[in-house]
Amino acid sequence: MGKFLADYYRESMKLAKRTAGRLRDSNITMLAPSFYPARLVSTVKYLHRHDVKVFMAGGGPGPNMVDGVRQFKLLKDTTAMDETEENIRRILGAIPPKFIPRRIGILLYNSVTEGDNLWKKCLEDMFPTRVVCSNEQNLTSFFEEKTNLVDILEMAGLKAQTIPTELIKEDKTTFELMEMYKKLMDNTGRVVVQSCGPGVSEIGGGHSTVIAKSFTEFYEACKDRQGYLKVAKFIEGVNSNVSICAGNIIPSPTKFGALRGSLLPDESRYSRQTLVNLLERGKESGLNKGNIVSFVQPGTLKVVGDEHLTTCATNGVGNQLNYSFNKDILENIYSIGSRLGEFMALCGKVGLFGIDLIITKEGKIYINEINDRQQGPTETASLNNENHSLPGILRVGFLQNYANFRDKRVVDFMKGITSHSKEIYDESVNIESPYYIKLAGERVAKPSAVTISSGTYLVHKSEDGTYEWDLSKSFSKKDKLPDVLPEGTSAYNLASVSLKQGEMIYPDRQVARINGVGEAFYIEDGLSKLNPEMVPVIDALKSAIYGEEFPQKEDPKDTANQTTLSNDEDLVQD
Repeated sequence: MGKFLADYYRESMKLAKRTAGRLRDSNITMLAPSFYPARLVSTVKYLHRHDVKVFMAGGGPGPNMVDGVRQFKLLKDTTAMDETEENIRRILGAIPPKFIPRRIGILLYNSVTEGDNLWKKCLEDMFPTRVVCSNEQNLTSFFEEKTNLVDILEMAGLKAQTIPTELIKEDKTTFELMEMYKKLMDNTGRVVVQSCGPGVSEIGGGHSTVIAKSFTEFYEACKDRQGYLKVAKFIEGVNSNVSICAGNIIPSPTKFGALRGSLLPDESRYSRQTLVNLLERGKESGLNKGNIVSFVQPGTLKVVGDEHLTTCATNGVGNQLNYSFNKDILENIYSIGSRLGEFMALCGKVGLFGIDLIITKEGKIYINEINDRQQGPTETASLNNENHSLPGILRVGFLQNYANFRDKRVVDFMKGITSHSKEIYDESVNIESPYYIKLAGERVAKPSAVTISSGTYLVHKSEDGTYEWDLSKSFSKKDKLPDVLPEGTSAYNLASVSLKQGEMIYPDRQVARINGVGEAFYIEDGLSKLNPEMVPVIDALKSAIYGEEFPQKEDPKDTANQTTLSNDEDLVQD
């Protein structure tokens, strides 16, 4: 690795420390409110470590996510709760007014799509405070809208990555639906149906997506249409998440972060003209290819619907970070991510966003979705870079939103990050590959047999090849693992888990994440799969959690007792 890349890493850390110091010295208290508090943990820890006043709002019962940082929670976990103004006010309402200062900053993992800058609006409505810095941006309601994907890709010069798609905005006759189905179905009769458009709230985790395998299933999926329906050709292939940071080097009028674009109150969230308007306003503000920022993280190998981890065919169940695809695919992923990052930056996007890719067996790459937010793998991939003396994308996003762009050092750093983005990308592919595995609930709702929380646990392998998890004791930084583990014993980290004995575990809802380093997933015959060596480890964890032996054969009688979730229940992370 070239020394200059390590120099950029060190400069990113110095500038982040400098930015944290500026927040501290300006007496700004940072609030991290979220529907996914866990995704903010590393940045909250960083701010706390550098003596910035910071507190969190969101989450549910259990210990605070960051030692020493106050967290205001609800009795019911807010994770993946519908991102509405009502629920924002519920989360903020858990904060006693005396803890809200007169000057406050907002740290979010994403901006909600229901309205314009709702966290800022609600804070200033509910408390006598002024939001002076934030990473909230109302472009999310446009770029995450599935209705707009085809237009965005075409205008970004990525028409070749567009999946054949039709939108249903009004009722269709049976004949019209049949013609659409025949046009879009693959050679096995599959099409993908997704709700979108006005009045549709995205649930996440793949639960708003239907894979119809016949015209009958397609007709049923269309029958109870709410809002619009996006109907797309089913593309057989592996999935990949790519995290990108977009932005620019023009100072924001707020003096915190770079200049950001925004949607106007009367602009449609469902119109191609809105894209034209964003680009025109960006140009009028001085945005051009010479002053924008685009920084691309290597794609992951995202696994969806693996039978060992979930019963839902569209549920994302894990990611292998910095995956070593073949050289052509790696090059194409960078080119696609860089081109879209530049386009988003010219539209005024500032900060982190991501894309979901589908890569066919032949190496053709399609963009399935734009996620205008910090994605699930972003934090882990970013910290992994920094652990190997490479700039982390999370840190670059932090600077884009909060740094002083009147500071020449900040501007020079951003210019360098952009011009050396490809070198950093190439080095990132070559470092070790972390993974996370998402274990979802079984087909039938069942009670937990144990009480467990996040931590590192020991797993013992017996001579006959069976595994057993010891969930009676967890290890943390304070309570470290033994330097030498007994023969046949391994350690696995469980994250995002908080179960009490007897608590119901619902179908297809996240139970826990298993984090580690190694090859948990792989590609076989053009499809991503769980490494066979991990299967008995997963089954042993299920056995420990449910108090039953796994693997199990499905009992048809159980399906009659299957429990489903309403929108008021806790939902899986996407």
